Amino acid sequence: MLPQEYTPIKCEIAQSQRMSMASSSTPADAEDGVNEYEIVKRPRRTSKVWEEFEMLVKGNKDDSKAQCKHCRLIFSATPKNGTSHLKRHLDRCPKRVNHDLVLASDIVNNAGSPLRNYKFELDECHKALAIFLVDGMLPFTTVELHGFRYLMHAFSPQFADTNKSMAERDVMALYGRERDIVKDLLLKAPGRVSLTIDSWFCEHTQEEYMCITAHWTDVNWKLLKRVIRFKVLPTPCSGIIVADEVLMCLAQWNIENKIFSVTLDDASYSDVMISSLKRRFLGKKFLHCDGVLFQVRCCSHILKLIVKASLDLVEGIVTKIRSGIVYFKRSSSKRRKFYEIAEKSFQLNTRRKLRMDMPFRWDSTFEMLDSALYYKEVWWQWWEQDRGFQNCILSDEEWEKVALINSFLKVFYDVTCILLSSKYPVPSLYFKGIWKIHAKLQELSKGPQNFLSGMIKEMHEKFNRYWSDHSLILSCAAILDPRFKVRFVEYCHFKLYGEGAQEIVKNVLHTIHKFLDEYKKESLPMPQAGTSSTDANVGSGSSFLDEFEDYARFLSKNSRQQTEKSQLDFYLEEPTNKLGTLQSSYSIRIIGSPPTCQEDESFSSSDDEDDDDDQDGHMDDHKEVPIPTSGFFSPVFKREGDAQT
Repeated sequence: MLPQEYTPIKCEIAQSQRMSMASSSTPADAEDGVNEYEIVKRPRRTSKVWEEFEMLVKGNKDDSKAQCKHCRLIFSATPKNGTSHLKRHLDRCPKRVNHDLVLASDIVNNAGSPLRNYKFELDECHKALAIFLVDGMLPFTTVELHGFRYLMHAFSPQFADTNKSMAERDVMALYGRERDIVKDLLLKAPGRVSLTIDSWFCEHTQEEYMCITAHWTDVNWKLLKRVIRFKVLPTPCSGIIVADEVLMCLAQWNIENKIFSVTLDDASYSDVMISSLKRRFLGKKFLHCDGVLFQVRCCSHILKLIVKASLDLVEGIVTKIRSGIVYFKRSSSKRRKFYEIAEKSFQLNTRRKLRMDMPFRWDSTFEMLDSALYYKEVWWQWWEQDRGFQNCILSDEEWEKVALINSFLKVFYDVTCILLSSKYPVPSLYFKGIWKIHAKLQELSKGPQNFLSGMIKEMHEKFNRYWSDHSLILSCAAILDPRFKVRFVEYCHFKLYGEGAQEIVKNVLHTIHKFLDEYKKESLPMPQAGTSSTDANVGSGSSFLDEFEDYARFLSKNSRQQTEKSQLDFYLEEPTNKLGTLQSSYSIRIIGSPPTCQEDESFSSSDDEDDDDDQDGHMDDHKEVPIPTSGFFSPVFKREGDAQT
């Protein structure tokens, strides 16, 4: 029988269903009358176990009872018994949240295997939180939002609230761990490391930023890249200051003697910076071929100059087309009627829609012009029935200009799509695309005159300067690509220069052989002290070896009469191969050199992007940390099917 001093809540429960309370060592089942007892508020207790137990109403204060909030079992809770037995129960409570839970078999981890006996780990939660903040570029104050804290407690009641300072500490700890991993990867890299340096001025913060990305190839011939520096440059900024920042970064990563090339944009201080770096590296004999392959100009910059110059010629026409598309976008009925006319009157495929551009993205402007040109006839017919469209109508001459611009930009658009769609945009791939653009400019400069002729002539001269400075490293990379080799490079230069291509290809091959010779000297093991003297003593004391000195001279004489072939010579004589490659470290160094900074420009700010680091809660002292960290761990925590950036 249940003791009468406990106050019942449900009087309708039958007396036969009640059981006597268990002793302190024997818990009572929750269904045996527990719901009859009333819970009361007791004075605050110091032990943490009372966060997971409830006190029951009792008549006798010396006979207290405690009920587990998870499994509803009842235990003795008198002061003389203490709380040790309650703690032991919590350690093995089968229904306690996040305590050795056996999850369902359909819940799997990142490796795809079922999770078993999951245990709450506070350190892992803080690491995951740091990854969450950095990957999403979220401010540290995110962890102080009420909604975020509610979400975390819903997932795990054991997760304690964190604050901005703790989040910053977790991110810095993550940065330190991942930095050591990347340092080890760079140390084990079989070849050299190439850098891309991108800099820009942010109008919002009135500060100059610099981003340095390292590119290298691992032992499995997989191209890797990591952002190793994201820095706010001091003002006023000069080439010497930027060069010092780069050297400091390389010293911190222990790769100052492994640099092969530097790809940079057309900043005002680029020439001074690259001259300072080249002079210091040559003084320490860190560069091959006297640094002729050290500097690489960003090819995306010269492409943007050409595209911008061409679009400026038709700025008024582009504005009219943009206004016309906005005219249809604002009214669903007009847009529907526009596509009905296109389908019924002109049999056009209306699944191809009008495209609205983003003015700061030239490729989207090309797509807008291309879509407008597709619906040219519908554009005219709409004007005949809607005179409110007057300001958006184009004359025949303007449509001809749109067609010329569209055919001119299509080459740039196709090449850009190929380069950006490639997972590994190596220089050999850029050689093919840049050569195609160069050949197109040369063809148009000699073609019939039109409104683009003046611009094309000016851009062709600029492109010639870029090609003459950087075709050497692109040609070397193309020759070391087994899909192209020498014959393809000969063909490309012959199309541009005719008979003069032979001297150009000869210079390219001379550079490759010179680079190979320097690589061999660098790879030779250093002789140990005393080796030569020991060998001489052994040779002078052995009459048996003396008898074969004449044979050694015989071999030396015959070997000089034979033409020796290096691994490079055998490679060049082989036919092209779509899958094969020159398995050598010196080819890795050239093929892995990035010819553009385009991939780093996602970090830069544009006019319609917000860049308020201070208001977002990022600390000024650690402003450069989150971006490199995101590049460190992104291949680690993403699943196999996720897209890599």
